[in-house]
Amino acid sequence: MDRETAGRILVGEDRAASVEYCRYAMDIAAQAAERIRQIADAPVVDVLVTAGAAEAAALLGNVQWWEFTAGTDYLSTTHGFSSRIRHLWRANPTFPPGAGATLHETRSRLVDLEQALRAAASADSVLIVPNFEPPSRHARLKPGLNARVLKDELADSVDRGRELSRMPVRPATAPTEVEHWVMCVSNLLDGFEVSSGSPCFTDQFGGLIEGVAAARSPLVAESAQLTRAYLALGITYLEEVHGQMSDYAETSGQSERDPSFRLDISGGTFYGGMFGAKIMNIDSTILTIAQQGDGRTADALKAIEHAVLAEPELDDQSRQELLETVEYLAQSAEQPPEKRSRGMVKSALAALGVAATAGTELNKAMEAWGQVLGGVLPS
Repeated sequence: MDRETAGRILVGEDRAASVEYCRYAMDIAAQAAERIRQIADAPVVDVLVTAGAAEAAALLGNVQWWEFTAGTDYLSTTHGFSSRIRHLWRANPTFPPGAGATLHETRSRLVDLEQALRAAASADSVLIVPNFEPPSRHARLKPGLNARVLKDELADSVDRGRELSRMPVRPATAPTEVEHWVMCVSNLLDGFEVSSGSPCFTDQFGGLIEGVAAARSPLVAESAQLTRAYLALGITYLEEVHGQMSDYAETSGQSERDPSFRLDISGGTFYGGMFGAKIMNIDSTILTIAQQGDGRTADALKAIEHAVLAEPELDDQSRQELLETVEYLAQSAEQPPEKRSRGMVKSALAALGVAATAGTELNKAMEAWGQVLGGVLPS
């Protein structure tokens, strides 16, 4: 679904939902008016007056219980609607309410509610129909993030979004998986910094797709259509960010290396095409460790990584397994000590020790840096 089609669907669903909302709001307004009439007909308005206090207290409890249940239903029904509609019920309902200890105060609150509902019942738009704004070209990656890794993750998120748009959608649970996808994408987009005055990527993306929660509402006619329309806007935005990653990488002082890059180590050349993604992940994590202030551990991990790549006696399978070991140690070192697995870190260090046979590049690196690397092991 393209952006224009998504826009047309949102406008159509908004019109249909507005009609249903008007009926819904008028029904609640009528219920509020009935409670107001009951309070007006009560013989005693103030619960502090002795005569008739029990009758007034019972009426107060019944009215406040209606206010609580009606408010809870309203907030659930309008979840994902425009803020003007959502915030009409000004506070989250509680029972008993913190305020409104008297019938008079409760009646005043219900009068305001009835008036607000009747005014909202004439609304011709209740859903969020966003204006699409493309992501800024003047952005950079936050320190510690690797452009190539982030680009791959964005591509995976685009693919996942397309998969979701092709899945059959059940009205009761329509947005659940989409909302999870939105959360994951938002975490990725949080890795960008924009120039002063430009909207951040996370806010732009969230504004495009926040209305997907409305697909759960019984006031929405076509839940699946609405979900896919919001998805289409989010995917389009993500594709534009992905398409500009070369610019963002350059602005961040990074360049996108070709997967068939070469590493010149110890006078020999190792062609790292099949290990390119793994190396980039390790290097990104090592950079984060260095920026956290642990330069010695970062140097140790880099030395071990280079030794694994430079060792001529390793076959591809063994080299891959050792790189995975280095990657795990790097990921562990990036975490606070209390979050590291002592057993797993110990096993990873042992695996490197076994592979570091006498005379090998890995053996030399472990002799030079093994003690520093041992610091990754939590106490």
